[in-house]
Amino acid sequence: MFGCYRRADANDPDVYAAAVAAILSEYDEETVIAVTDPRTGIARRSNFLPTINEIDKACVERRAFHQRRDWLVSKGWRFEGGNWIKPEAA
Repeated sequence: MFGCYRRADANDPDVYAAAVAAILSEYDEETVIAVTDPRTGIARRSNFLPTINEIDKACVERRAFHQRRDWLVSKGWRFEGGNWIKPEAA
């Protein structure tokens, strides 16, 4: 994620990097990967260096998405071809 922005955008790059690491350490690996990946994460949506609050909000949103997905899967739904397929009635 850091490589997507100019280093000079942070007032103190070392403090910023430490703060981002502290926030990301509170989340599971799947959430961190999704939020920091330039294809799926915050860098794709933001032209400017994200604030710590914006990174945290992105993590909360992504974790909630994963929880909803896992809940659907536990109920028998499956994701195929870009669509959720409802389980057949038993």
